[in-house]
Parts: sequence; C-alpha cells; structure tokens
Amino acid sequence: MRMAIKLKDGKKYFYSEAQSQQIARNLNYVKLLQILTNASSMKSGSSIKILNQIFKVENIKSFEFFL
Repeated sequence: MRMAIKLKDGKKYFYSEAQSQQIARNLNYVKLLQILTNASSMKSGSSIKILNQIFKVENIKSFEFFL
C-alpha cells in the first residue's frame, strides 16, 4: 500500500510503501476523521503532522491509498 496527500493548491505528496506503513501505524484514524469532518476545526487552523511534515487541515483536499 502506498499513500498520497493531495492539497487544494494542486500539490501532491507521495509516500513510499515503507513510509506509508509507518504512517498507517502512527496515524490515529479516529482523530483524523474528526479533524476532516469537523467544520470548526477547519476554521481554527488545525494541522496534522505526518512524517515530520505539518499540513494545515484546510489545505488538504484528499488522502489517497494505492494497493
């Protein structure tokens, strides 16, 4: 499985299989879903840290997973 993050400005961040596995182990999916589905968190400037890279929630368009 590989993962990519697509941002609203058109940038796309691809992760290797090893990086994707590390992200999957460390990512709290419940918290991620709460952040992405909660409109107030988008207004407050919430961010998420993935492999020492910080992404603002309002800039994230999608998370993509490839088998």
